Amino acid sequence: MARCDTICSREYVEQDCATWPAPERGRWMSAFADFDENDGPVWVRQTQYVRARVFSRYLRCVREAGLPDEISPDGVTAFIRSCEAEERVPRTIDGYVAVLCALATFFYPGEGRRFRWLRLTRARIHAVAELTSKRKNEWIVTADQIYELGLTLIRKARALGPGGGWPGIQLYRDGLILCFGVQVPERRRALASLTVTEVSRPDRVMRFGGERVKTKKAQPRTWSEEVGGLLQEWITQFRAVYKPSHDHLWIAKGGGPASDSAIATAMRKVTLQRLGIPVTPNRLRDAVATLIVTREPEKAPLATQMLAHASEEMDRHYTETADQIVAGREATRLIVAGEDRVRKEVRAVTRSEIALNPVRRRRRGRRCKRG
Repeated sequence: MARCDTICSREYVEQDCATWPAPERGRWMSAFADFDENDGPVWVRQTQYVRARVFSRYLRCVREAGLPDEISPDGVTAFIRSCEAEERVPRTIDGYVAVLCALATFFYPGEGRRFRWLRLTRARIHAVAELTSKRKNEWIVTADQIYELGLTLIRKARALGPGGGWPGIQLYRDGLILCFGVQVPERRRALASLTVTEVSRPDRVMRFGGERVKTKKAQPRTWSEEVGGLLQEWITQFRAVYKPSHDHLWIAKGGGPASDSAIATAMRKVTLQRLGIPVTPNRLRDAVATLIVTREPEKAPLATQMLAHASEEMDRHYTETADQIVAGREATRLIVAGEDRVRKEVRAVTRSEIALNPVRRRRRGRRCKRG
């Protein structure tokens, strides 16, 4: 199962716009299906795919609200309220409305004045979004925590046993996804495309082909002996309950292959419940990089190699992060050493324990009893 946001084909384009009104669908198909490979599409496939998903989501929202299948003020208002009800942050909503602006220009060229209200709406939302920090910068979760949660879920699944039905099987699947994802931090569609054959190699080494990864370069991956044992337990005992005829590693309820969105949703749900922080495959990748630069800051560039980043900017980012960690640790050491030195000097002068165990000062205005 190749990543559908890296390959452009007529089949994928048809999937993108299957639920759209005929005019928009026709415009989309004429622009992206059977395009001249020398000229390329209007957008690169990944951008094209993401924007199509946003528009499909917008259409679902307006249909549920009983509104027309078009980009309208009422429709955008309903869409924004729907996103807010789902606790989407301003930055995310800003991105969605920006996509609608781009699609309005794409679907209706030469009608810019007609959508002036949409550009103004986006400008107002963007101003608010710029004042807020990215949510992932406010969340702190480590790869160790994620891995330990995965093992906890697996232990609970074992207690229920393979014969305990889907709840136990799902627990094992979700736990294994977390454990495996920490050691093989791939993006969600590459993670979802794993097969039993690929992970059953005795040398515990597999290679993601260029068509399955964002960088388009084949990426070798390996995992620990412990995770290898968990994989085999999953395949031979828990996954085997449904006797699936397909080779996909991850299964959904009923035994069919689990989609990438199902895997991301499961990860987000279980980590939010157990850790208080929703972790997706991308957030898991951040946790892995943070673990590397925290444990061994001098090896920070390993983070970009581990995550298969093509950008030198990411290498600089993790290197700078490592430098900040080193500086922070040194500052903390000096502060602690300074406090200890001061306390020792005070203790030497006073010959008391007060320096080590300070007593709270009495509140002002409180009268002391006279002897």
